[in-house]
Amino acid sequence: MLLIGAAVISGPGVVRLISDSLNTSAGQAPKDAPLSQPQQTAPAAVVQPTHSEITGSGYVVAPQMAAVYAERGGRITGIHVQLGDVVAAGDPLLTMDETGIRFAAEEAQLVVTSAELSLAAALISLGQAETVLNRQTALNQRGVVASERLEDAKTVFLSAANAVEQAKANQDKANLALRVAEDRVADLTVRAPIAGTVTQLSAHVGDAVLDRIDAIHDGIGLMTIARMDRLAIDADVAEKTIAELRHGLAGKAVLDAFPDQPFSFEVQNIAPKVNAARGTVELRLFPVEPPQGMRPGMAARIRFILPNPDSPSTNHSGDLSQ
Repeated sequence: MLLIGAAVISGPGVVRLISDSLNTSAGQAPKDAPLSQPQQTAPAAVVQPTHSEITGSGYVVAPQMAAVYAERGGRITGIHVQLGDVVAAGDPLLTMDETGIRFAAEEAQLVVTSAELSLAAALISLGQAETVLNRQTALNQRGVVASERLEDAKTVFLSAANAVEQAKANQDKANLALRVAEDRVADLTVRAPIAGTVTQLSAHVGDAVLDRIDAIHDGIGLMTIARMDRLAIDADVAEKTIAELRHGLAGKAVLDAFPDQPFSFEVQNIAPKVNAARGTVELRLFPVEPPQGMRPGMAARIRFILPNPDSPSTNHSGDLSQ
C-alpha cells in the first residue's frame, strides 16, 4: 500500500477517485466530465426613433408698430396719454405751440376777409355797369344816344365783369392759403397713426420738437404705438433644418416669463435668406391662444415635433417646460 500526499492508494479504482478529487479541488474539470457550452447572446433589436425635433429661440415682436413723429416743429404744451394707454387711430396724443404758425393762420384769415370784401365791391360795380349798359342800349335804340356812348358803356361793363372774376380768383387763392395755414395749425396736435397701446413714451412737456424729416433723420421719436392683439414670435433655428420647414407648420412655444404655460403656434413666414455668421434662418411664428400678459421683447423657446416616416406612429406633442 502506497501513501501519496493525504490519500492511501489501495487499488486502481481508488487511485482514479483520489486523482479526480485533486483535479476538482484545483479548479479543473474531471477528464470524463462533459464540457459546458458557452452561452450565445441574441443580437440587440434596432429601435427606430418615432420622431425628430427642431428647437430654437427668439423673441415676441409686434409686427404692427408705429413710431410717432410731429409733422412740424414746435414746443410741447401738453401730453394727453400715458405709457400703457390704449388709443384709437386719430386720437390726440400731444399738443404743441409755434407762434409763427398761428400768426400765419391769422394773417391768412385776414386775407380771406379782404378777398371777400373785394369780391363784394366788384359785384356792386358790375351791377352798376350793367344798369348803365341797359339804359344806354335802350336810348341808342330810340336814337337818343350815339353809338359811341353805348360802346363806352359796354367797355365799362366788361371791365367790371373782369374785375369780378379776378376778385373770385383772389378769394379762392386766399381760401387755399387759409386751408394750408389751418393744416399747419392742426399739425401742432399730434394724433395716433394707428390703434394700439403706447409702448414707449419719450416726450415731455416743454420739449422742443423737430419736424418729421429732421426727427426721422436723427432717430428721435415722441412715442411708439403697437398692436398688442396681433403679436408674433421671431425665432432662429439651425439652417440645416430648413428642408423640414414649411408655411403653416405647427409647433409648441413657451415664454421664459410663463414657463408653465406652453402654447401652440404656426409658421407664418420663413426668411428668404440665411444668417451666414450664425448659421440660422429666421421664422415669423403666429401664436395660437398665448398666455395673457405676453408682451413684445419677451424671450421664447420653440420646438417642432416632426414625424419619422419609418415610424408606425408618432406623438406630435412636445413639452417645453422641462
